[in-house]
Amino acid sequence: EVFREGALQKIAVEQSAAEASALGERERAEREAAKEAAAKAQDQAVATLGSGLKRLSAGDLTVRIDTVFEGSLDNLRSDFNASVEKLGATMQQLRDEISGIQASSNEMRSAADDLSRRTEQQAASLEETSAALEEITVTVRASSAKADEASDVAQTARKGTDQSSKVVSAAIAAMGSIEEASN
Repeated sequence: EVFREGALQKIAVEQSAAEASALGERERAEREAAKEAAAKAQDQAVATLGSGLKRLSAGDLTVRIDTVFEGSLDNLRSDFNASVEKLGATMQQLRDEISGIQASSNEMRSAADDLSRRTEQQAASLEETSAALEEITVTVRASSAKADEASDVAQTARKGTDQSSKVVSAAIAAMGSIEEASN
């Protein structure tokens, strides 16, 4: 009876050992499969991220990673997409700023051209004014010479002519200064 119970216990222990060994083997196979699946998912995530980075480095700001990664690797995908989106928004803002600067530059160029044109017109006008003032000066000098010949009228005319001469001289000097400044 003792031997029979010992044999039954031995058989039960061997069955338990075999079941435990089979269970351990199954668990090891499952761990290996899970480890292999995780490595495959990681390789796929790295390859997909590498492809996205390659397109981004080529200047494609529309690149997005739509494939969902396994586990915590999906945070990497979300961060990549958010970074590309921010970069795209920054580049758009930069384009808008450049367009504004270009428009301002065009306005400044137009204003400078207009100012140059007006300066040239003023210079021509100043030359004409200077010539007219020269003619006036010659006329005033002639009038001054004739004024000396008349007696009563000459005295009044002389005072007026002297004052006109001073004004004209000041005007000539001022026009000369303006002409020098415009030149």
